[in-house]
Amino acid sequence: MEYGRTISQRTKETMYADSLKWCGDKLRLRKELFQSFFKLCSEKKINHIRELLEEPNLKGTIKITLMVGGFSESEIFQKAIRSDFPVYRIVIPQEADISVLKGAVVFGHDQTTINEIIAKYGDRTENFKLVDPKTIRK
Repeated sequence: MEYGRTISQRTKETMYADSLKWCGDKLRLRKELFQSFFKLCSEKKINHIRELLEEPNLKGTIKITLMVGGFSESEIFQKAIRSDFPVYRIVIPQEADISVLKGAVVFGHDQTTINEIIAKYGDRTENFKLVDPKTIRK
């Protein structure tokens, strides 16, 4: 390993030389390089969603999709979802990253607020009716 060269000099020798630039202590990336970081993960998620939407019990029944969780806040991922699923209305709540947590807290306080859960198990999607809240011991 060679010593005595700056990180800026070393960066210029990489395959990313045209996409990276050091400005003081900040690293600037070209938009295309930054977007490429999300490509594989987005493609896998989109393919999984496509497979779910093709399942017999879901096909043709969904018109609105609610995106929650931390990755849902990524504008790059949102754009990919909207372009791959243009016929669906995509809803992304503010603070999508903690929406699941908030829902769990609400449900913990009042089980009547949610009457059905659709959860992915194994290789298919199943609907689960919730237990009658009156029968739950507190």
